[in-house]
Amino acid sequence: EFLVIVSPTLSTCASVPITLVFVFLVGLVLNFGVKTLLIDPIDIHLYQHLKSRNEVDDVTTSLWRDCLYKRFNSDIHVVKEDEIMKQCWICDTEVADHSMHCRFCNKCVYHFDHHCMWVNTCIGQANYLLFFRLMLALFAMEVYHFGIQLYLVIDIFLGGPSKDRADKLDAEAVAGILIFFICFNVMALFLIGQLLLFHVNLQRQKLTTYEFIVQDHKR
Repeated sequence: EFLVIVSPTLSTCASVPITLVFVFLVGLVLNFGVKTLLIDPIDIHLYQHLKSRNEVDDVTTSLWRDCLYKRFNSDIHVVKEDEIMKQCWICDTEVADHSMHCRFCNKCVYHFDHHCMWVNTCIGQANYLLFFRLMLALFAMEVYHFGIQLYLVIDIFLGGPSKDRADKLDAEAVAGILIFFICFNVMALFLIGQLLLFHVNLQRQKLTTYEFIVQDHKR
């Protein structure tokens, strides 16, 4: 929609830099999203246990059984000494006390935060920072997209220069498409903004999503 509708409706001098910034923001979203998915948040002790039994691939890899997966996970699985431990009867080994077994990923996750259905992986200590950056990049992309669209719609309805350029494609159709995506972006901004504020508040309280849910249930 941005490349087909927004860019051609902008002036030539503005279209190129504005589109490049948007493509850069999309690139950030994809970069943080893929890295969040590639980095394995498996419990360190479970990882060592599986490694000793040559069963690491059975739990840690699926579609990413290649050099990319190994590159992103080569140096994160370091066992820490003097850690409080507990027994996971599903994984059949001792894991860190703050780890939780995810029924979707079928493994214990180190410093478990939550299972994110949007990136289809668990979020733990290993990939939480990337997940947070993904939310920031997504929010920035949506704000930028929304701002450009809103400007174009207002300019078209006021009969500004954008209307003349939109007339080449059909001004009414362009305005309709822009309004549709503005509504979509408002909804997306509300959802991602709410999630972002929630995690900022969690960081302020030094809580994980799971710990917050447990406390909320107790209250």
